Amino acid sequence: MNKYLLILLLPLLTRCAPKVSNYFDSTHYVESFYTHIVNDSLRLHMKTGGDIHFIREKDSLKQAVKRSNGRLDGLMAYGYTKMPPHYKLFLMLNPGGTMKPEGMNEVILDTLIQEKRLVLLCRAASGQSLSSTRSDCNGMFRSITTGKNYRENLASVFDLNKRFGNRYYQALVNTLDYPAQGRNEEWLKLQIALNYASFLAPNNVYESLLTKFIRPGTNDSTRQIIKDRAVHGKNRSYRKILELSAESDIVMFNEQHFFPSHRILLKELLPELKKIGFEYLALEALSEGQDSLLNAGHTPSIKTGYYTREQHFAELIRTGQELGFHFVAYENFDPEKDREQGQADNLYDKTFSKNKAARVIVLAGVDHILEKPTGRGKRWMAALFKERYDLDPLTISQSHLIEYGQMADPVALISSDNFNNDRLRSVDWLVLNNLPLLDTESNYLFNNGFDQTMQLALFKASEINKKTDPYLRIPFRTTLVNPAETARYRLPEGHYLQVVIDRYGKAVSEESIFID
Repeated sequence: MNKYLLILLLPLLTRCAPKVSNYFDSTHYVESFYTHIVNDSLRLHMKTGGDIHFIREKDSLKQAVKRSNGRLDGLMAYGYTKMPPHYKLFLMLNPGGTMKPEGMNEVILDTLIQEKRLVLLCRAASGQSLSSTRSDCNGMFRSITTGKNYRENLASVFDLNKRFGNRYYQALVNTLDYPAQGRNEEWLKLQIALNYASFLAPNNVYESLLTKFIRPGTNDSTRQIIKDRAVHGKNRSYRKILELSAESDIVMFNEQHFFPSHRILLKELLPELKKIGFEYLALEALSEGQDSLLNAGHTPSIKTGYYTREQHFAELIRTGQELGFHFVAYENFDPEKDREQGQADNLYDKTFSKNKAARVIVLAGVDHILEKPTGRGKRWMAALFKERYDLDPLTISQSHLIEYGQMADPVALISSDNFNNDRLRSVDWLVLNNLPLLDTESNYLFNNGFDQTMQLALFKASEINKKTDPYLRIPFRTTLVNPAETARYRLPEGHYLQVVIDRYGKAVSEESIFID
């Protein structure tokens, strides 16, 4: 009889057991200067302090709440502060029973959304002032927005760039988690995620995102032209680029911003370009005033620029410094001036205007090196530079045949004269860049013994001057390493700081590494 009674009671007991809300999996966290909790299913947005660490995995959540003697019933979000005032935060939807403070250290606030009871509970840590916790909790509660305009004050996906420094894995996770809406926002999200994934390339996430952005070239006539008429092979292609460059005072390379191989190519060419007389290195990606710091001998840092945070871009800059190049930041920061015209003017004013015998290497983004107007009449930087200053640059595109990159072994070069396409003929030469991102040999190994994917970051010890510097410095090498996998690098001789960083941006280990 007892057995049958248990069978009858089991469904009732199961229904009564506290459980995490079904909305937990659809809750997203947008980290900018604040942390924004957003749930599109509920049309809910709440803003919290940026110092609150939220548990996002359900298994970890249950363990953490149990350890904190917290409440699981209807739980949508759970987090805790990483600096004073110390407290835990529980956001719940339709929790069972009456919600009353269980002690003098709890603050409970509630409201109704879509006829559901939303409860915010803040529990101050032992010894902490309840007044500070209450103030924070009230501020978060007042920020709650629901209904039609709930996303009005949500940070944009672009705002994520402002927070993470060299914690690229944390930035990537948060970008991928961003609840984008609409095709335009999804497209922007993809590009930002690709940038952060490329900072850590090669990795599986990067390769997966690339397939969403670039489709392999299928035009058989284009493939045949490349096969029959291109200069094939790295050494032959490099020799041809140097021969062409020797006859020009200004050479403009472009890059697709999330292809580190495009920076590797220029870095490898830089010593020979220096030998044939080039002395200026103009980089579109430099932030305002950063060229002066680089020319004064400061090594690149997070403040140098956004794209320059990528490890091979930073290495290109270090190589330029070692060779004695004079850096030029030519981006237009004048909001009253057309961007392309501002770039062209800045480039000329910082080089040929001061030195008529100047010889200049330029690295620009994608279409800025187009020498001809587009079909809609837009003139890009190179076209305006050529028209206004009567200087004809040698333009070499690494992006306009990017979908055919796999044909290169590992580099191919072809004249634009071989094509009838107006866009391709808007530059002089086109590169197919399939350079590898890793060396074939290695003298350094790191095995991930953690139970989760980690960001491995190797910093040059000579660039770190104080304890907080690793947050500001650009890793010499960095990548994602899955559990039980091994990362391999060929490192130059020297002293490095090895830092292992989790998905939340926390450095879980630091170790000095010496390569001899």
